[in-house]
Amino acid sequence: KKHGRLAYTNDDVTIFHELKKMYANSEMTLEKAVITVAKKFNLVQILDTPPNISTEKQTLILEPLEVQIKEIQSYIDAKFEERERQLISMAREIRALKKAQQQKKSFYKWLKTFFEK
Repeated sequence: KKHGRLAYTNDDVTIFHELKKMYANSEMTLEKAVITVAKKFNLVQILDTPPNISTEKQTLILEPLEVQIKEIQSYIDAKFEERERQLISMAREIRALKKAQQQKKSFYKWLKTFFEK
């Protein structure tokens, strides 16, 4: 920058023109044009494949994640067991209420037949 304005060298202008020419090609996306120009002018080293990470580094990265996954899984399992116990308890209560209601009805039927005689 000079006096608050951007200053470009002749090389910068050449690169911009090349980028504009590449992007003008209808099959060329802006990203592809930038990569092509960067490779052509050796601006950055672009890797086609990600860098190889050693097995030790992968292990160091994955171990904390595995611990977190196990903690989450045990939490989920505990919640499922708690929910299952609640559902079983509610089903038993409903069954007991239905049985009590049926017994009440049968008592009233018996009582009704008793007084009809």
